[in-house]
Amino acid sequence: MEKRNTAQKRAIQETLERMHNHPTATMVAEELAKNGNRASRATVFRVLANAADEGTIGRLRISQDDVRYDGNNKRHYHLHCRVCGKVVDCKL
Repeated sequence: MEKRNTAQKRAIQETLERMHNHPTATMVAEELAKNGNRASRATVFRVLANAADEGTIGRLRISQDDVRYDGNNKRHYHLHCRVCGKVVDCKL
């Protein structure tokens, strides 16, 4: 079954790719709203979760409650600062 590539889905994926801070779904939704895109939080959560399940984006579980997403699908590691919470890429 072919998945539809809606305008909302493209906007969510493009926003994630522009954000290099490994955002949560909430952060992506807020960025979309700031730029005038109309996508509900539920849509953002669903699109990101589905893309992570399909392997087109990365899903990072920093803690039990903190799920972040990564638009960079190339193999790499992540460093997480326990003081400020920042997550950065670490090249191989």
